[in-house]
Amino acid sequence: MIYDDLYTDETYNLPNTFRINKVYEWVKNYKSILYVGCGQGNYLKHMDDKGLNVSGIELSQEACSKLKGYKVVNIDLLHYKGKYDALYCMDVLEHIEPTEIDDNLKNLTSIAPHALLGIANHSDVCRGVELHLIQENAEWWWELLSKYYKKVELSWIEDRFFAFECSL
Repeated sequence: MIYDDLYTDETYNLPNTFRINKVYEWVKNYKSILYVGCGQGNYLKHMDDKGLNVSGIELSQEACSKLKGYKVVNIDLLHYKGKYDALYCMDVLEHIEPTEIDDNLKNLTSIAPHALLGIANHSDVCRGVELHLIQENAEWWWELLSKYYKKVELSWIEDRFFAFECSL
């Protein structure tokens, strides 16, 4: 798996302090929180250090191996069945096959009634492989997310990245 290879590189997916702080401000009042696609745990470690009840799921076994001592499950989003007050998912949805995005979004809504979803909108080629399989603008994502969530608000926009606050 390409992600297992990428997570052996310590320079891949370095922490983004601005985003970590934005996520913290959003999740800090929820009692149970899931980090979907937690990677090497940049956000997870910060939230745990702040005393939040946060768990993570991650597809890459290599990334999970770096998170010993944290509540992390090595599993695909489609197969995860936990229940939380809220979840956050940063830079993950654009990596999902377009034919599987609807099923993944349905599963997100079954896990938590509140979601903070951060999405990159640019090409990301690593080792000759395009990692961002869905490259669409914020309006396209808003329309898609609105099929699954009653409330979808654009939370913030950066260069080639945006985040939505979603609620059932």
